[in-house]
Amino acid sequence: MSPKMPFSPRIYWLICTLLFFLFWGCSFTKSLLRKGGSEASRTSILVSKYPKKLNPKFYAEGSTYYRFIERNADISDPIINEWELTFLVYDKEFLSSVRTNYPSADYKTYKLAWRKKQGTYDLHENKKDFIATYSKLSSGEANANTLSELLTQLAQESKNYVKIRDLSSFYVEGDFAYLTAESMTGDGSAVYEWKNERPSSDTSPPRSIFLSVSKEGKPIKYSSPHYDYFQFQFEVFDTEPTKLFYKSIYAEDKVEIYFLPPISNQVSTKPKEPVGFQRIGDYLIREESP
Repeated sequence: MSPKMPFSPRIYWLICTLLFFLFWGCSFTKSLLRKGGSEASRTSILVSKYPKKLNPKFYAEGSTYYRFIERNADISDPIINEWELTFLVYDKEFLSSVRTNYPSADYKTYKLAWRKKQGTYDLHENKKDFIATYSKLSSGEANANTLSELLTQLAQESKNYVKIRDLSSFYVEGDFAYLTAESMTGDGSAVYEWKNERPSSDTSPPRSIFLSVSKEGKPIKYSSPHYDYFQFQFEVFDTEPTKLFYKSIYAEDKVEIYFLPPISNQVSTKPKEPVGFQRIGDYLIREESP
């Protein structure tokens, strides 16, 4: 009969330690996988700022038009928003003239009109290009004499939605993206399509093809090179899992406001607004002390 080997306490604690790290490692790996599939994975935001200045007789410097395309990173539940923001600052002389000639007219210094389409998206095989299918549309505007009052009105605004059937196709290459096609289905199932062809060379202009199809009428097709293609071009910005993404839309003197796309900034890994910034709805405002 062989003698029994004594059981060392050090072996016991070694086994417990190995089991602990084994189970902790599995749990940590699963947590990373969950975050990698939804919250912590990176996505990108498409931003377009209209480059042309608005009429200086009516609008002051800084008045412009933006488009933001934001998506979540969870492919199992793909969500997309398209924002259109029109920020207007009325010229002081124009505003003074209107108030003098029309005392009852309630003209404010600032105006921000917004329009949002919501839906889902499908990635192409290359994992870059995508098609957006929009099903809901909402819009609104705010008018105020101060920027903080303007943002407060927007945050308190009630949002009503209407149903839509719109599609948009995006081509993404590097730091830029391009809206290649759009379609909308109207009443009576009439379909309106726009296909935007990028120039193949420096000498060939871009071209837009419009197609209208209804149940009863014949298809109508029209092609034209005379179109404002600036609204089809976007910059691509990658987002960070642990950083807020915000984009400046207006600045004057010591005040600046930023748009804070909600889908991209609602995940739990995102921090609060930076020191010196105040969050009001989907916007940030920074005011420097005099």
